[in-house]
Amino acid sequence: MRSLKLFGLVLAFVVYVLVGGVAFHFLENAEEEKMRKEVFKMNKDVDDMKRNTTEGMENACGVRPTPTRTPTLPSRKSSGSNSKKEQDDACAIEGVTCISVQSLPNMLRRIMNRLEAKLNLTAGDKDCIPDDDLPVLIMSRREFERHIREAYRASLHGLDPMSKDGNYEDSSPPMWSFSSAVGFSLTVVTTIGYGHIAPSTDGGRAFCVVYALVGIPLYLVILDGVGRLLGRTVRSVANKAHASRNWSVRRVQRLAWAATFGVGLCLFYLLPAAVVSLAESWSYPESLYYMFISLSTIGFGDYVAGKQRGREYWQAYKALVFIWIACGLVFLAMVFDLMKRGIETIDSKDRTDRKGMKDGGGTGEDQGMVSMEALVLDEKGRDTQKRGQVRPTSLV
Repeated sequence: MRSLKLFGLVLAFVVYVLVGGVAFHFLENAEEEKMRKEVFKMNKDVDDMKRNTTEGMENACGVRPTPTRTPTLPSRKSSGSNSKKEQDDACAIEGVTCISVQSLPNMLRRIMNRLEAKLNLTAGDKDCIPDDDLPVLIMSRREFERHIREAYRASLHGLDPMSKDGNYEDSSPPMWSFSSAVGFSLTVVTTIGYGHIAPSTDGGRAFCVVYALVGIPLYLVILDGVGRLLGRTVRSVANKAHASRNWSVRRVQRLAWAATFGVGLCLFYLLPAAVVSLAESWSYPESLYYMFISLSTIGFGDYVAGKQRGREYWQAYKALVFIWIACGLVFLAMVFDLMKRGIETIDSKDRTDRKGMKDGGGTGEDQGMVSMEALVLDEKGRDTQKRGQVRPTSLV
């Protein structure tokens, strides 16, 4: 593939990712805003319950409160005509388990006793109790289960359930803002797929399928083109070194690939890991783990950059992460390809050794060297044939 054509494909890929970001933002943003409002309301309700519970209480720590007896809750007098059977019949409402009104005082007394034991009030060595340790009163089981479902649904869509309406310190960043949507479209076409967010609307899911069907092949073509470009560059350097200084083609190739690997390792792995470690407050081993899981397209999603609640990120941070991922994927794909070629070369050398022993020919080492140089010539010959040139018969 010619360099100009490859550049055009890269430019088309960038535009395709941006268009995908616009589409995902348009399709998913409204649903996300609805979910965020539900989570904000849930946390506001809990805060209101907490505030109502502690309203009117002495808030000064250090002043030991005067011990008081547990208040006697008034009991509702029941008429003599109400028998135990009539109370049970009144509680059996369409099969729903209920508590009779007459039993509420006893139930509340038991709650008070358990509360005293839980807060260790009988020890008498506490001046005050943090309001976060006080129970939230009054929340029914139905409300509690609803809050659990809302929190679970929010976590599935990448929103911290503890998010509150306000500044960035109280809420997770939006998952379907334009910048985040562009990042999602990039993870789709590169097959990283972190899994921390996913389309929740029918339109978003349908578009994601069509978008991936076109974007993934385009990305693979670019990946193959960049790999071939690097391979041609290394072979060209090896041939020039052999022609001018009569250096071993195989040795020059190894040195060139080693230099490429060292530079790429620093630019796309070690250095970005240090930057992400500082930006996310992760340990350096955690950042290295995140780098490899991302660039290898495994994408577990246990670590995702730029998604922490209560953290303000540099404006260009996400853009740099996107550029790093796009370039680092090419580098790690090149490393995997080299490892694959090395394994194939070892297997080819074993077959050549076995064949040489059967034919009584040269040594396995000589055959292996000939096989490697023939591989270089064969790859170069295929490249020149594509350009309509005559296949070379020698290195010089």
